[in-house]
Amino acid sequence: MDAYQGAHVSVPANPSLPALTFNVRRNPETTELREVLPAVAFEYEDLKSTELAEASRFFSRGKFAESLAAYRTILQKLLLVVASTQEQADEIKELVVTCREYIIGLTMETERRKIVAEEPEKIARSLELAAYFTHCGLGAAHVQLALRSAMNVFSKAGNTATAAVFARRLIDSNPSDTKVITQVSWSDCVELFG
Repeated sequence: MDAYQGAHVSVPANPSLPALTFNVRRNPETTELREVLPAVAFEYEDLKSTELAEASRFFSRGKFAESLAAYRTILQKLLLVVASTQEQADEIKELVVTCREYIIGLTMETERRKIVAEEPEKIARSLELAAYFTHCGLGAAHVQLALRSAMNVFSKAGNTATAAVFARRLIDSNPSDTKVITQVSWSDCVELFG
């Protein structure tokens, strides 16, 4: 609706007549009707610099429901973005894939949290969703968050062998923060290193 409304302008007419609606054009210098292009409501650079950064901040803060909504909005707006070069078109395709991965992962994580809150007896399903979340194509820092979460969930459930696998993956990802490595619990270290 924003894109549609942004591509039209209403001009008031006489008091007894409805407003006149005109299409806003991207290339007003063109007089040939088949060359007329509609106005663009969303710019790729704006989506990338503001909305994508905001969705990533939500994720980093653990606000997964807000992050999920932000990534869905970005994906919907990407349908209406016009690429000016082939490089930009390729970047848009990559961003679509990134948004898809985040949406899938965040949907699993929000569902897992809902299960934990509403049906705590479904431990197996909760563990399964936590493990799946670690395999989504997220950014490196976000994968580390997913691995830490899965490690903690499996450790609390008493499944130290699988928690150790997530701990190993976390250590292998070379986190920039050394506190992450020290947060690996002692039981996970014993399971990892014998």
